[in-house]
Amino acid sequence: MPDQEITGAFLYNVWKRTGKTKREVGEMFGLTYGQCAGLIWRHQQAEKGKRQASVKLFSVNIGAPARLDGDWLIVGDVHCPTTDYEMAALVGMVAEQRGLSQLLIAGDLLNQDVFSVHPRSGEPVPWQHEKAAARSLLLEWMDQFERIVWLAGNHERRLSRSTWGALEMVDLRDMIIGHQSNVEVSRYSYCLIDTPNGTWRVTHPRNYSRIPLRTANALAMKYGQHVLSFHEHHLGLAWADNGRNLIANGGGLFDWRRLEHVMLDDSTSPVMNKGFSVLEGGHLTVFGESPYTDWATVLPDAAAAPLRAVA
Repeated sequence: MPDQEITGAFLYNVWKRTGKTKREVGEMFGLTYGQCAGLIWRHQQAEKGKRQASVKLFSVNIGAPARLDGDWLIVGDVHCPTTDYEMAALVGMVAEQRGLSQLLIAGDLLNQDVFSVHPRSGEPVPWQHEKAAARSLLLEWMDQFERIVWLAGNHERRLSRSTWGALEMVDLRDMIIGHQSNVEVSRYSYCLIDTPNGTWRVTHPRNYSRIPLRTANALAMKYGQHVLSFHEHHLGLAWADNGRNLIANGGGLFDWRRLEHVMLDDSTSPVMNKGFSVLEGGHLTVFGESPYTDWATVLPDAAAAPLRAVA
């Protein structure tokens, strides 16, 4: 056997030069007929410029997560219409105080119980009611923020799953607020924010742990990025196990006392923590209910009602 690499181009040239059959050419180099004929055929397709076209027939475009930069106010787990609107009011107040013009909604803006596959013990909130609540909150935020990015959470996916993918995030946005708005949507449950202190991965992950920061820590160790995680309704900020990346749980703007699955039965599940975050200059600040955050210092001129301590 010659030193020449056995490629489709090499076999094609031998086949053409010698006049032998493809089976005979294959036998010369210890190849079966199928191996030899296949290599020659693929070489011919590449030469004709058809190989690239055929590959496209089998490609699947799932898009890419949003890649952001700059300073952001970040909320998640809003769960309209069961929202703590006093806590939600602090979002605008903190943004105004700090001059923030970008808002990131990290999943679960709505409940969408009417589209849930989980059994219910009562009537779900009407979709029109829920949609109106989300629209009201978005209109308020749209008036204040120049740019809003809305990621998919597990509750947003209820609509796409119930329609077998026929309705996606863009359709949900259009139904609530219309397409002519400053609200951008992503079908991904996470995005990446580039900062002077490294990349922050803001995520609404599939996994849940009753232990605060455990899921965020696992993601930080997996991706080597700072992680701000939602979905679990925990609140906190710490170092990852590697001592290089920060990990955080962002809480939520929900009113858990109005959530049926939380209130009807006793449970040993952790208490759900309210909060939101600011990512400014690569530094993350997590805000929560007093005494986690000293609101009298953060917003000294604010009304006392939304600054109450946890009961």
